[in-house]
Amino acid sequence: MRIEQGGRLHYQYLKAPSARQHGAWTCRKNCALTAAYHPLAILRDPSKYEIVKKDFQEIVRKRAELGGG
Repeated sequence: MRIEQGGRLHYQYLKAPSARQHGAWTCRKNCALTAAYHPLAILRDPSKYEIVKKDFQEIVRKRAELGGG
């Protein structure tokens, strides 16, 4: 199973049910999907640092859960 990370528009394109639920996971076509902020969002709004940090910690956790390392 692959893990894909993308923003809200990415998930609207994929029509994932969790497109508006930041941090929620869904599975589609053997891919684990979640909406997350792009790391560069911190440059535009430094207050998002903790959210972005949690997003990527969750991606690492999910990868380990799925046996990806």
